[in-house]
Amino acid sequence: MIPKEWLDVLRIGHGAYNALVAVAFVYQGWLGLKIRRERKAGAGGARDFDVVKKHRSRGPLLVLLGILGYAAGGH
Repeated sequence: MIPKEWLDVLRIGHGAYNALVAVAFVYQGWLGLKIRRERKAGAGGARDFDVVKKHRSRGPLLVLLGILGYAAGGH
């Protein structure tokens, strides 16, 4: 059993973790919208491939972090 004193610390840590994951999720969405705007504008190959690479590589990691945060919060 976890001591009562630690539960408060764990609650704060869990909330901070989920807040950081939420901020990263919003950033991920912003990158996706940026990619979409460039594609819709028909920039003719002037895409920023660094943005595409960040978006594609971080997506699966964010999904995993979100699932872990949700699973860790269950009682």
